[in-house]
Amino acid sequence: MNALLRLAPLLLCLCLPGVAARAADVGGLFDAAVPVSGQGAGERARAVQEGFRQVLVKASGQRSVLALPALQAELGKGDALLGSFKYESQPRPGGSAPLLLRLSFHPASVRAILNRAGAPVWGASRPPVYLWVVREGGGGRSLLGFGTPAADVLLEAAGARGLPALLPAAGEVPVTDAPLATVPPAVADAATRAGARAVLAAAVTGNGGRHRAAGVLSIEGVAERIEAAGADEGAALRELVQVAADRLGARYAMVARPDQLQAVRLRVAGIGSLEDHAALERWLAGLPLVKDLVLVEVGPRERVFMLTLAGSIERFRQAMATDGRLTVGGEPVVEDTTTVIEAGWTTATP
Repeated sequence: MNALLRLAPLLLCLCLPGVAARAADVGGLFDAAVPVSGQGAGERARAVQEGFRQVLVKASGQRSVLALPALQAELGKGDALLGSFKYESQPRPGGSAPLLLRLSFHPASVRAILNRAGAPVWGASRPPVYLWVVREGGGGRSLLGFGTPAADVLLEAAGARGLPALLPAAGEVPVTDAPLATVPPAVADAATRAGARAVLAAAVTGNGGRHRAAGVLSIEGVAERIEAAGADEGAALRELVQVAADRLGARYAMVARPDQLQAVRLRVAGIGSLEDHAALERWLAGLPLVKDLVLVEVGPRERVFMLTLAGSIERFRQAMATDGRLTVGGEPVVEDTTTVIEAGWTTATP
Protein backbone atom coordinates (compact mmCIF):
# COMPACT_ATOMS: atom_id res chain seq x y z
CA MET A 1 0.00 0.00 0.00
CA ASN A 2 1.28 3.44 -0.87
CA ALA A 3 0.79 6.32 1.49
CA LEU A 4 0.40 9.85 0.15
CA LEU A 5 0.63 12.22 3.05
CA ARG A 6 -0.33 15.83 3.33
CA LEU A 7 0.54 16.91 6.85
CA ALA A 8 -1.19 20.27 7.21
CA PRO A 9 0.62 22.54 7.39
CA LEU A 10 3.43 20.31 6.17
CA LEU A 11 1.44 19.71 3.01
CA LEU A 12 1.25 15.94 2.98
CA CYS A 13 -2.05 14.05 2.94
CA LEU A 14 -3.19 10.44 3.22
CA CYS A 15 -3.95 8.62 -0.02
CA LEU A 16 -6.39 5.75 0.41
CA PRO A 17 -5.25 2.23 -0.60
CA GLY A 18 -5.68 1.41 -4.25
CA VAL A 19 -6.14 5.00 -5.38
CA ALA A 20 -3.61 6.33 -7.89
CA ALA A 21 -2.35 9.75 -6.91
CA ARG A 22 -2.33 12.29 -9.70
CA ALA A 23 -1.18 15.84 -9.27
CA ALA A 24 -2.02 16.99 -5.77
CA ASP A 25 -3.51 20.36 -4.85
CA VAL A 26 -0.97 21.42 -2.26
CA GLY A 27 -2.21 23.54 0.61
CA GLY A 28 -0.16 25.80 2.85
CA LEU A 29 2.12 27.12 0.12
CA PHE A 30 2.06 30.54 1.77
CA ASP A 31 2.44 29.26 5.34
CA ALA A 32 5.64 28.72 7.31
CA ALA A 33 6.68 27.45 10.73
CA VAL A 34 9.81 28.87 12.37
CA PRO A 35 11.33 27.78 15.70
CA VAL A 36 11.63 30.69 18.15
CA SER A 37 13.27 31.17 21.51
CA GLY A 38 10.49 33.36 22.89
CA GLN A 39 7.63 35.72 22.09
CA GLY A 40 9.54 39.00 22.18
CA ALA A 41 9.19 41.54 19.36
CA GLY A 42 12.75 41.12 18.12
CA GLU A 43 12.53 37.34 17.95
CA ARG A 44 9.17 37.56 16.19
CA ALA A 45 10.56 40.00 13.60
CA ARG A 46 13.43 37.60 12.88
CA ALA A 47 11.05 34.65 12.52
CA VAL A 48 8.72 36.58 10.20
CA GLN A 49 11.56 37.32 7.80
CA GLU A 50 12.77 33.72 7.94
CA GLY A 51 9.24 32.47 7.31
CA PHE A 52 8.85 34.89 4.41
CA ARG A 53 11.98 33.49 2.79
CA GLN A 54 10.63 29.96 3.24
CA VAL A 55 7.39 30.93 1.52
CA LEU A 56 9.16 32.61 -1.39
CA VAL A 57 11.16 29.43 -2.00
CA LYS A 58 8.12 27.20 -1.61
CA ALA A 59 5.96 29.28 -3.97
CA SER A 60 8.68 29.63 -6.60
CA GLY A 61 10.00 26.09 -6.42
CA GLN A 62 13.68 27.06 -6.32
CA ARG A 63 16.06 28.19 -3.57
CA SER A 64 18.04 30.24 -6.09
CA VAL A 65 15.15 32.69 -6.32
CA LEU A 66 16.43 34.40 -3.15
CA ALA A 67 19.57 35.47 -5.03
CA LEU A 68 17.66 37.46 -7.66
CA PRO A 69 18.62 41.14 -7.23
CA ALA A 70 15.03 42.27 -7.85
CA LEU A 71 13.79 39.96 -5.12
CA GLN A 72 16.46 40.76 -2.56
CA ALA A 73 15.03 44.26 -2.32
CA GLU A 74 11.71 42.69 -1.22
CA LEU A 75 13.04 40.36 1.47
CA GLY A 76 12.48 42.84 4.27
CA LYS A 77 8.76 43.23 3.52
CA GLY A 78 7.55 40.04 5.14
CA ASP A 79 5.85 41.81 8.04
CA ALA A 80 3.73 43.92 5.65
CA LEU A 81 2.52 40.76 3.85
CA LEU A 82 1.74 38.78 7.00
CA GLY A 83 -1.89 37.73 7.25
CA SER A 84 -1.82 35.94 10.60
CA PHE A 85 0.50 34.29 13.10
CA LYS A 86 0.30 32.18 16.22
CA TYR A 87 2.67 30.58 18.69
CA GLU A 88 2.51 26.84 19.19
CA SER A 89 4.49 24.39 21.31
CA GLN A 90 5.52 21.06 19.82
CA PRO A 91 5.70 18.32 22.47
CA ARG A 92 8.46 15.79 21.80
CA PRO A 93 9.51 12.52 23.41
CA GLY A 94 11.40 13.25 26.59
CA GLY A 95 9.16 16.10 27.67
CA SER A 96 10.66 18.96 25.61
CA ALA A 97 8.26 21.32 23.83
CA PRO A 98 10.03 23.68 21.40
CA LEU A 99 8.14 26.85 20.53
CA LEU A 100 7.12 27.48 16.92
CA LEU A 101 5.77 30.60 15.28
CA ARG A 102 3.27 29.65 12.58
CA LEU A 103 2.87 32.29 9.88
CA SER A 104 0.46 32.81 7.00
CA PHE A 105 1.27 35.32 4.26
CA HIS A 106 -1.12 36.85 1.70
CA PRO A 107 -0.93 34.61 -1.41
CA ALA A 108 -1.74 37.30 -3.98
CA SER A 109 0.87 39.65 -2.54
CA VAL A 110 3.57 36.97 -2.50
CA ARG A 111 2.81 36.01 -6.11
CA ALA A 112 2.87 39.69 -7.10
CA ILE A 113 6.35 40.11 -5.58
CA LEU A 114 7.62 37.05 -7.46
CA ASN A 115 6.07 38.27 -10.70
CA ARG A 116 7.56 41.77 -10.34
CA ALA A 117 10.98 40.23 -9.77
CA GLY A 118 10.66 38.07 -12.88
CA ALA A 119 10.84 35.00 -10.65
CA PRO A 120 9.16 31.67 -11.41
CA VAL A 121 5.91 30.73 -9.72
CA TRP A 122 4.87 27.13 -9.14
CA GLY A 123 1.12 26.63 -8.82
CA ALA A 124 -0.67 24.58 -6.18
CA SER A 125 -1.19 21.60 -8.50
CA ARG A 126 2.03 19.63 -8.12
CA PRO A 127 2.99 16.11 -9.21
CA PRO A 128 3.45 13.48 -6.50
CA VAL A 129 7.04 12.36 -5.93
CA TYR A 130 7.80 8.75 -5.03
CA LEU A 131 10.59 8.65 -2.42
CA TRP A 132 12.41 5.30 -2.38
CA VAL A 133 15.34 5.91 -0.05
CA VAL A 134 17.44 3.28 1.69
CA ARG A 135 19.97 3.35 4.49
CA GLU A 136 23.29 1.65 3.73
CA GLY A 137 25.26 0.11 6.55
CA GLY A 138 25.52 -2.93 8.78
CA GLY A 139 26.29 -5.15 5.84
CA GLY A 140 23.20 -4.34 3.85
CA ARG A 141 20.42 -1.92 3.02
CA SER A 142 17.13 -1.13 4.74
CA LEU A 143 14.23 0.86 3.33
CA LEU A 144 13.23 4.15 4.93
CA GLY A 145 9.59 3.16 4.59
CA PHE A 146 6.41 4.78 5.79
CA GLY A 147 6.18 5.02 9.57
CA THR A 148 9.91 5.17 10.41
CA PRO A 149 11.62 8.19 12.05
CA ALA A 150 13.91 8.71 9.05
CA ALA A 151 10.89 8.64 6.76
CA ASP A 152 9.31 11.36 8.89
CA VAL A 153 12.37 13.51 8.12
CA LEU A 154 11.79 12.97 4.40
CA LEU A 155 8.11 13.85 4.68
CA GLU A 156 8.76 16.99 6.71
CA ALA A 157 11.44 18.13 4.26
CA ALA A 158 9.15 17.50 1.31
CA GLY A 159 6.27 19.29 3.01
CA ALA A 160 8.41 22.33 3.73
CA ARG A 161 9.01 22.65 -0.01
CA GLY A 162 5.41 21.97 -1.02
CA LEU A 163 6.06 18.54 -2.52
CA PRO A 164 3.33 15.87 -2.34
CA ALA A 165 5.42 12.89 -1.24
CA LEU A 166 4.74 9.17 -1.61
CA LEU A 167 6.54 6.57 0.46
CA PRO A 168 6.41 2.80 0.07
CA ALA A 169 5.21 0.65 2.91
CA ALA A 170 7.73 -1.75 4.41
CA GLY A 171 8.28 -4.73 2.12
CA GLU A 172 6.38 -3.25 -0.80
CA VAL A 173 9.42 -2.74 -3.04
CA PRO A 174 12.43 -5.08 -2.83
CA VAL A 175 15.66 -3.61 -1.51
CA THR A 176 18.71 -4.80 -3.43
CA ASP A 177 22.44 -4.21 -3.03
CA ALA A 178 22.83 -3.08 -6.64
CA PRO A 179 24.32 0.41 -7.16
CA LEU A 180 21.73 3.08 -7.85
CA ALA A 181 22.84 4.05 -11.33
CA THR A 182 19.20 4.30 -12.36
CA VAL A 183 15.74 3.90 -10.86
CA PRO A 184 15.29 0.17 -10.15
CA PRO A 185 12.53 -1.36 -12.33
CA ALA A 186 10.53 -2.49 -9.31
CA VAL A 187 10.62 1.06 -7.92
CA ALA A 188 9.54 2.52 -11.26
CA ASP A 189 6.64 0.05 -11.41
CA ALA A 190 5.52 0.89 -7.87
CA ALA A 191 5.72 4.61 -8.61
CA THR A 192 3.66 4.17 -11.77
CA ARG A 193 0.97 2.27 -9.87
CA ALA A 194 0.91 5.07 -7.31
CA GLY A 195 0.46 7.71 -10.02
CA ALA A 196 3.77 9.46 -9.28
CA ARG A 197 5.16 11.79 -11.93
CA ALA A 198 8.65 11.81 -10.41
CA VAL A 199 10.77 9.23 -8.59
CA LEU A 200 13.67 9.81 -6.23
CA ALA A 201 15.66 6.60 -5.70
CA ALA A 202 18.56 7.19 -3.34
CA ALA A 203 20.76 5.72 -0.64
CA VAL A 204 22.14 7.42 2.47
CA THR A 205 25.44 6.36 4.03
CA GLY A 206 27.33 7.44 7.13
CA ASN A 207 31.05 7.97 7.41
CA GLY A 208 32.06 9.06 10.88
CA GLY A 209 30.58 12.49 11.48
CA ARG A 210 29.58 13.02 7.84
CA HIS A 211 26.66 11.52 5.92
CA ARG A 212 26.10 11.42 2.18
CA ALA A 213 22.94 10.79 0.20
CA ALA A 214 23.07 10.07 -3.52
CA GLY A 215 20.73 8.67 -6.10
CA VAL A 216 18.67 9.29 -9.19
CA LEU A 217 15.79 11.71 -9.72
CA SER A 218 13.52 10.77 -12.62
CA ILE A 219 10.99 13.38 -13.75
CA GLU A 220 8.50 11.95 -16.23
CA GLY A 221 11.07 9.44 -17.43
CA VAL A 222 14.03 11.84 -17.70
CA ALA A 223 16.62 10.90 -15.05
CA GLU A 224 19.57 12.74 -13.54
CA ARG A 225 21.93 11.92 -10.71
CA ILE A 226 21.70 14.05 -7.59
CA GLU A 227 23.56 14.00 -4.28
CA ALA A 228 23.72 15.80 -0.96
CA ALA A 229 25.69 15.74 2.28
CA GLY A 230 25.10 16.66 5.90
CA ALA A 231 26.52 16.47 9.39
CA ASP A 232 24.12 13.63 10.21
CA GLU A 233 21.64 11.40 8.42
CA GLY A 234 18.74 13.80 8.88
CA ALA A 235 20.70 16.74 7.47
CA ALA A 236 21.77 14.71 4.43
CA LEU A 237 18.19 13.59 3.77
CA ARG A 238 16.83 17.13 4.10
CA GLU A 239 19.42 18.47 1.67
CA LEU A 240 18.66 15.64 -0.78
CA VAL A 241 14.99 16.61 -0.78
CA GLN A 242 15.96 20.27 -1.22
CA VAL A 243 18.03 19.41 -4.30
CA ALA A 244 15.19 17.31 -5.73
CA ALA A 245 12.70 20.12 -5.07
CA ASP A 246 14.94 22.61 -6.90
CA ARG A 247 15.05 20.29 -9.93
CA LEU A 248 11.28 19.81 -9.89
CA GLY A 249 10.68 23.53 -9.52
CA ALA A 250 12.93 24.20 -12.51
CA ARG A 251 10.81 21.75 -14.52
CA TYR A 252 7.32 22.90 -13.53
CA ALA A 253 7.47 26.51 -12.27
CA MET A 254 6.76 29.27 -14.79
CA VAL A 255 7.64 32.93 -15.14
CA ALA A 256 4.66 35.18 -15.81
CA ARG A 257 5.08 37.75 -18.58
CA PRO A 258 2.88 40.79 -17.86
CA ASP A 259 3.96 42.26 -21.20
CA GLN A 260 2.49 39.25 -23.03
CA LEU A 261 -1.12 39.39 -21.83
CA GLN A 262 -3.56 37.55 -24.07
CA ALA A 263 -7.12 36.26 -23.90
CA VAL A 264 -7.99 32.58 -24.22
CA ARG A 265 -11.36 30.87 -24.31
CA LEU A 266 -11.20 27.59 -22.37
CA ARG A 267 -14.00 25.07 -22.89
CA VAL A 268 -14.04 22.23 -20.35
CA ALA A 269 -16.27 19.18 -20.67
CA GLY A 270 -17.04 16.59 -18.01
CA ILE A 271 -18.28 18.86 -15.20
CA GLY A 272 -20.84 16.66 -13.49
CA SER A 273 -21.46 18.44 -10.19
CA LEU A 274 -21.05 21.68 -8.28
CA GLU A 275 -18.06 20.09 -6.56
CA ASP A 276 -16.42 19.52 -9.96
CA HIS A 277 -17.11 23.13 -10.92
CA ALA A 278 -15.61 24.48 -7.69
CA ALA A 279 -12.56 22.22 -7.96
CA LEU A 280 -11.97 23.29 -11.56
CA GLU A 281 -12.18 27.00 -10.72
CA ARG A 282 -9.78 26.61 -7.81
CA TRP A 283 -7.36 24.69 -9.98
CA LEU A 284 -7.42 27.20 -12.83
CA ALA A 285 -7.01 30.14 -10.45
CA GLY A 286 -3.90 28.48 -9.00
CA LEU A 287 -2.06 28.16 -12.33
CA PRO A 288 0.88 30.58 -12.39
CA LEU A 289 0.12 32.15 -15.80
CA VAL A 290 -3.57 32.84 -15.15
CA LYS A 291 -3.95 36.53 -14.35
CA ASP A 292 -7.76 36.56 -14.51
CA LEU A 293 -10.63 34.18 -15.30
CA VAL A 294 -14.33 34.79 -15.92
CA LEU A 295 -17.03 32.13 -16.29
CA VAL A 296 -18.95 32.98 -19.46
CA GLU A 297 -21.04 29.86 -20.23
CA VAL A 298 -22.59 27.07 -18.18
CA GLY A 299 -23.82 23.91 -19.87
CA PRO A 300 -25.24 20.63 -18.45
CA ARG A 301 -21.73 19.12 -18.29
CA GLU A 302 -19.60 21.94 -19.66
CA ARG A 303 -18.08 25.23 -18.51
CA VAL A 304 -16.55 27.95 -20.66
CA PHE A 305 -14.08 30.46 -19.20
CA MET A 306 -12.39 33.54 -20.59
CA LEU A 307 -8.85 33.62 -19.28
CA THR A 308 -6.25 36.35 -19.32
CA LEU A 309 -2.81 34.77 -19.55
CA ALA A 310 0.48 36.41 -18.65
CA GLY A 311 2.56 34.28 -20.98
CA SER A 312 2.39 32.01 -23.98
CA ILE A 313 -0.42 29.60 -24.76
CA GLU A 314 2.08 26.77 -25.12
CA ARG A 315 3.39 27.34 -21.58
CA PHE A 316 -0.19 27.47 -20.34
CA ARG A 317 -0.91 24.11 -21.99
CA GLN A 318 2.19 22.70 -20.30
CA ALA A 319 0.91 23.93 -16.94
CA MET A 320 -2.47 22.33 -17.59
CA ALA A 321 -0.81 19.02 -18.40
CA THR A 322 0.78 18.70 -14.95
CA ASP A 323 -2.56 17.53 -13.55
CA GLY A 324 -4.09 14.18 -14.51
CA ARG A 325 -7.58 15.59 -13.94
CA LEU A 326 -7.52 17.89 -16.96
CA THR A 327 -7.01 16.39 -20.40
CA VAL A 328 -6.15 18.85 -23.14
CA GLY A 329 -7.78 17.93 -26.45
CA GLY A 330 -5.94 18.67 -29.69
CA GLU A 331 -4.30 21.89 -30.77
CA PRO A 332 -5.80 25.32 -29.97
CA VAL A 333 -8.01 26.82 -32.67
CA VAL A 334 -8.94 30.42 -33.44
CA GLU A 335 -12.62 31.40 -33.44
CA ASP A 336 -13.46 35.04 -34.22
CA THR A 337 -9.87 36.12 -33.41
CA THR A 338 -9.97 34.37 -29.99
CA THR A 339 -7.84 31.32 -29.24
CA VAL A 340 -9.98 28.41 -28.02
CA ILE A 341 -8.67 25.46 -26.02
CA GLU A 342 -10.73 22.32 -25.51
CA ALA A 343 -10.22 20.20 -22.41
CA GLY A 344 -11.93 17.48 -20.38
CA TRP A 345 -12.22 17.28 -16.60
CA THR A 346 -11.85 13.97 -14.81
CA THR A 347 -13.41 13.83 -11.36
CA ALA A 348 -10.85 12.90 -8.69
CA THR A 349 -12.90 10.43 -6.67
CA PRO A 350 -11.41 9.14 -3.41
